Amino acid sequence: LQSRLTTDYSVLAKKKDCLERYQKSDKALKQVSAQKKDLVESAIAKFKTSDTNRNSAEDRFCQICKMFYDKPGTLGIEFRTRGKPKIRFAPEFPKDRSDGIEKIKVFTFDLTMFEQQRKCGRKMDFLVHDSSIFDSVDPRQVAKALEEADRVTVAGGSQYICALNADKLPVNDFTTGYDVNGKIVLTLEDGPMQNSLLGVGF
Repeated sequence: LQSRLTTDYSVLAKKKDCLERYQKSDKALKQVSAQKKDLVESAIAKFKTSDTNRNSAEDRFCQICKMFYDKPGTLGIEFRTRGKPKIRFAPEFPKDRSDGIEKIKVFTFDLTMFEQQRKCGRKMDFLVHDSSIFDSVDPRQVAKALEEADRVTVAGGSQYICALNADKLPVNDFTTGYDVNGKIVLTLEDGPMQNSLLGVGF
């Protein structure tokens, strides 16, 4: 009887311990859920008070788009609470047969966001693009994009960096009087190793 009593008591003690741990976990879960709810509500409130910044970004995106196409593009910005809360950006351009439209859309979005973060007091003062940003893009659009990026960054005291192959630089499509050669700060070559990036071969 004593042996059975000891065994049953041990089983009950374990069940009691499991129950206490469950109750603590349940309490902690409720606290986390409440904190999550407060966090989402706070984020939504802040999002609603940022109408001016959102409208400014949407207008600027549309303005840059019109530099390349007759019809303006749109930049949808919304706060989604379904599933994991997140801010969704939906840049859209007019339908076009150009293979480079997606690249120009990315460029336009990047430049828009770069300008907006500067207006909001953020510290990032440079924007960098690899040569792939202009793959399949009409040379005239490339020239417009480079000129606009240059204008924006110079006016804001920041810097735009773009790596381009020499044969992809549309030297004949820039605005008359625009000194594109004066904007080239570094030329890398395939020849001597010391003329390559960091003097290292990859």
